[in-house]
Amino acid sequence: MKKLIFFCAFIAFFFLFGILVSFFLDYQFLDNFLVSLSKVKWFFVILSCVFAFICGIFIHESGHLVSFLIDHIKIRCFAVLLFVFFKDNTTKKYKFRINFSLLKILGGFVVPDLPEVNDKNYDDIRRSFSKSLINGPLFSYFSLGIFIFSFIISFIFLGGSFFLGFIFYFDIIYLIFVLLATKSFNLNNGFFFGDRYAYKKILSDEDFFLATLLSYQTFSLNIQEQTNAFLINKVKQILKEKPYSLFSESLIIYYIDSLIFDGLEPDITVNIDSVVRKQDSIQLAYYKVLFNYVFSGDNSFNESYSKFKEYYEFIENSIEDRYLKLLEHNICEFDNSEILLDEDNYWPENGLFSFLIDEFSDFKKYVKRIDKKYKIDEI
Repeated sequence: MKKLIFFCAFIAFFFLFGILVSFFLDYQFLDNFLVSLSKVKWFFVILSCVFAFICGIFIHESGHLVSFLIDHIKIRCFAVLLFVFFKDNTTKKYKFRINFSLLKILGGFVVPDLPEVNDKNYDDIRRSFSKSLINGPLFSYFSLGIFIFSFIISFIFLGGSFFLGFIFYFDIIYLIFVLLATKSFNLNNGFFFGDRYAYKKILSDEDFFLATLLSYQTFSLNIQEQTNAFLINKVKQILKEKPYSLFSESLIIYYIDSLIFDGLEPDITVNIDSVVRKQDSIQLAYYKVLFNYVFSGDNSFNESYSKFKEYYEFIENSIEDRYLKLLEHNICEFDNSEILLDEDNYWPENGLFSFLIDEFSDFKKYVKRIDKKYKIDEI
């Protein structure tokens, strides 16, 4: 039955295609179209391709932007290729900047300024984030329809004009852009999550949504104590109730960071080891050693510290080396403060976003000696 339907559709398509070609040939539409193409010189072809690519990114990111604004969520940054519009850390005023380092990502992004999060608006913010994610692809598809429609109108009424040739090349590149973007919308490789995948994941997986909130919290200018308290309670609840998932690592790091550096009281019902995967990242390995150093016995600490040092046999960059020096300083093994507090030695983890966050200033709070407190099982 499916083969019969496909065959009938195939015949119908080429029948209609033949009628259209005959119509255009009879009325010289095709000749006028070829004249239009001949009027577009090679440099205008390149210009139309570049313009289509920039326009595609701008419209897609505008979908995210408009969605946040409709839901009354302020915007911290809007970027398209190397063009950035952002709210400054110190003046709290919006600025425009051309940042060539952003060309590395060959795209754009929107960073919301996370509002206060509490029990009353948590679900609303969740819906706002999901809508923003899906509106990017919707804007891309809708704009593609408009551009194709404009080409058809131009084909009929503006035959032989430069504009028809220009918009033809524009539409071809824009169509290719949307097709490639569509493929990325469902992408999930553990590091990058496409818009459609993230849209579904935010609605269905609280781990993913909470990890997303924590990542955007880094860029927020007005994080309140109530928000921090709410988020840490959410993190503890998930770590207690749910098995380990791909996104648990950021929750564990946030929890241990709050324990060690913000003075949060530990919760005996949160079992760190039960939710950690076999192969830790360098950041998670660092936090596990600190956790065991402060709250567990010597055996747990020595075991985690040995694994951490084994990790360093395969050091690949300055960031990993910094974690080793920082840990040695934290547990009073060596005094590495002079090296760690030298900004010339600091290698940013999020260098692309240096105009949004002052990583080195935030890093300074971690350069401290940490004392053992008590065993977790004695609390």
